[in-house]
Amino acid sequence: MSILKVSEGDIICIPACKHKKWGFVVGRIVLNSHYVTWLEVFSKYYGDFNISRDEILRQNLSKNNRLFNPVHVSLDFGKYFGKIKWPTIHTNSYNQADSNIEDIEFASPDYKTSGIFYKNNKELHEPADRRRPLEDCTIYSNPQLIHRINLHLSGIANKTIPWNAETIHNLIEQRSIKWWLDGIQYCADSVDAAAREFKISKQ
Repeated sequence: MSILKVSEGDIICIPACKHKKWGFVVGRIVLNSHYVTWLEVFSKYYGDFNISRDEILRQNLSKNNRLFNPVHVSLDFGKYFGKIKWPTIHTNSYNQADSNIEDIEFASPDYKTSGIFYKNNKELHEPADRRRPLEDCTIYSNPQLIHRINLHLSGIANKTIPWNAETIHNLIEQRSIKWWLDGIQYCADSVDAAAREFKISKQ
């Protein structure tokens, strides 16, 4: 297994599928520490791997153009997660204020009962009578991340909807557990082909 080495502000291209066509979306590293990497993913989908780097970077990289709230990611590659690393297309001096990092919130695994959530790297507690739909603090594997991206791009999951156990349960209830697992496996099986095409186009 190997990790994609990234720094805060790095912009990476993430394979994604829309209308059964593989392309990519753009993500930016919000925070990178020894413990966890935070990633924000933007909503514009590209089906042309030959598009220029400059054209990609001209897109709107504001929090209002996110596909969903920032998430924790592993960005690990190997036998089970894809062998071809995704390209880092830009590294710049990055101001965390661009991503409103102080406003990013994650629910604890037992948020529903404990009310514990995390904001600005601090543990906070909700009042007993208040629970909100917050993003889970789950660390996404690459196939899980791409599966979520694809569901948003397809319109099955609404843009900006927080992803948590309840969200996933509702999607599985509407369809099936087989549909959910097959979707993750499809991403695991197909992602290298998309990453390879992007790599070839930039040689």
